[in-house]
Amino acid sequence: MSSTSTTFGTPTYEEATGSSTSHPGNGSDSPLDQPVAIDPNDPALASEPLDYNPEGDAYAAPPPLPDGQWRAKLKQLDVKDPQDQPVRYKAGKTKQGALYLMTAIEATIIDPDGKFDGYHVWDRFVSTMVRQDKSIPAATIAFKLGKPAPARANHKELMEHLLKLLAGEPELGIETAWEWNCQKCGEEAKQKGEKYPKSIRGMRKFPLDAKTGLYVPELKCEANPAHGYSTAQPRIVTYLRLADLKKK
Repeated sequence: MSSTSTTFGTPTYEEATGSSTSHPGNGSDSPLDQPVAIDPNDPALASEPLDYNPEGDAYAAPPPLPDGQWRAKLKQLDVKDPQDQPVRYKAGKTKQGALYLMTAIEATIIDPDGKFDGYHVWDRFVSTMVRQDKSIPAATIAFKLGKPAPARANHKELMEHLLKLLAGEPELGIETAWEWNCQKCGEEAKQKGEKYPKSIRGMRKFPLDAKTGLYVPELKCEANPAHGYSTAQPRIVTYLRLADLKKK
């Protein structure tokens, strides 16, 4: 089975990192990254046998972060402008003609137990778009951080307020859920100008491995089996005040 990056909401595919989740030990640990020169004939390299699993896959990606509520550190990420240049935020327009600004956020999980500490989850579309209930994502995050946006702020003031808060990499609660869809179906829909296929959200909608008792994050495309398998990715579905996080 092959794994590909999947999308969130209006499909915006992950960038060339290949996965939207990382974990300690899954980064660069090549000997070339270590500046200390070691003699390959050093006796310490041949003194004791290694304690390891010969059948283990050191290149396997870690499983997606389980659905749940987490404490996390937030960081603003640059987005690409129409010229494909990195900018702190950019402007957009809805189909109805409403203007908005948008940026992105990276959340790093803080897990006292250590098991999921250091996982990264992304919110690729944090905007000043006014929703039907008059809420605005950027304003919601500011409010949950305890620093509400100024009353009657404009798009730029609201975005600048949020960026100022994120500059300090504040801690906040997030709730995550697995989300899956077929990237190739999304690419084909984009080329044809058609509606993107519906995604599957929620870890419990995936098959359960009877041996491990864990949910399997991979699903095969039912619309076109030739598209193969795609892997679910954890997504931020809401933000929570730290005081509202469930006690573990």
